[in-house]
Amino acid sequence: MVCQPDEAGLALLKTAITRLNLSARAYHRILKLARTIADVGG
Repeated sequence: MVCQPDEAGLALLKTAITRLNLSARAYHRILKLARTIADVGG
C-alpha cells in the first residue's frame, strides 16, 4: 500500500533534512521506515 505523509509530517521531514544535512537516500529510508511502522501499527 502506498501512503503519503500529511502536511505537518512533510514539513517536519523537510526541516530534519535541512538541519541534519540528510541525503536523498536518507529521506527515502525514513519514508520506508515510517511505512513499516504504519503497517505494523495497522
